[in-house]
Amino acid sequence: MIKRNRTLTLFLVYLAMATGMLPAERIGILTGVFKPGMMKVCGDELLVVEGHRILIYSLDELRLKRVIGKQGEGPGETRLDPSRTLIIAVTPHHILAESRYKMVVFSRQGSFIRELRKQNFSTLQILPVGKNYLVYHYQSVEPDRNRTFFMLTITDHNFKPIRELHRQKFFSFEDQVHIVPDGINYRIHQDRIYVEKSNQGFVIDIYDFQGRPVKHIEENHPGFPLTRRDRDNAYRDYLQIPSLQRYRKEQGEAALKALLDRTRFVYPENWPPILDIQVESGKIYVFTPQRKEEQIRILILDLEGRHLGESWVSRPCKVDFLVQMQGDKKYCDIHKGRYYHMKLVPRENDEEWELHAQNIEIFPLPSQSLPGDR
Repeated sequence: MIKRNRTLTLFLVYLAMATGMLPAERIGILTGVFKPGMMKVCGDELLVVEGHRILIYSLDELRLKRVIGKQGEGPGETRLDPSRTLIIAVTPHHILAESRYKMVVFSRQGSFIRELRKQNFSTLQILPVGKNYLVYHYQSVEPDRNRTFFMLTITDHNFKPIRELHRQKFFSFEDQVHIVPDGINYRIHQDRIYVEKSNQGFVIDIYDFQGRPVKHIEENHPGFPLTRRDRDNAYRDYLQIPSLQRYRKEQGEAALKALLDRTRFVYPENWPPILDIQVESGKIYVFTPQRKEEQIRILILDLEGRHLGESWVSRPCKVDFLVQMQGDKKYCDIHKGRYYHMKLVPRENDEEWELHAQNIEIFPLPSQSLPGDR
């Protein structure tokens, strides 16, 4: 038995060295989670959003420690709608929970501290950066008034704009729908803001808290074509958005079909070169569209943009079409060099959400895939 286990271990090590892939470890079942909106790992805790509530578990045993937040209009309460789920951010001392209408600030222990009413319902996320705010929102911009953009802007404490960091076209325009979501992904790490600009290519720009440029990372990367299967999956995902489901229920199947027939769906030739970024422990983790079965490829850079290597991790469950563009709402996170992701597992009469994790082992880049700077 010992010899068999040793053989299995050696085989897994060989497999990892040959492919860059390591198996994920099942941590356990997330008791009380049925329809999660997102997750975050911070310190020794896992935070999971479920409707209006934030469930906080111990990371090692998945013991439910406390639940904060509730539905309502009062202090510390949130009102949600089907197209905008709760989004959270975690700082060393606070948990920030946002709905369409306000941001609620809790202590890490769950005590209500204060709340901030949003001046504009098109604001998707507000993050404190020093004395300023980083605001992710969408709006129509002059001179092209009927063209809407996702925008990332630095504002002062009164939300007066200081500097625009990036903008990308909204996913719909007149009768067109761009079917592969590509919002703006951004991260705050120490005293810097990291922004990926996949609509410009493989581009990551780094800013200080005043919005001043600090570092520009840009590389040549080959395109990864959208397959027929990718197109079909993207279309099916689009049909599941809450507004279309409500339209089908209220107007009927024939009316929905007529609406879809009038819509011109636009598919890109290639995937965006960057699907997401995370910045943690002095490294930039770049999630790419490359896949092998149920694994996705991550490129790992240092904070100066130099390549450290690559890794392959388990694909996380997808959030729905609209949620993907509403800020940092994911079913995965990276903490202390370890990749955590939630997985929906079917059971005999039901299904359960589990937490899985794996160490991010960094392997050298294959010589033929080394990107060239430009």
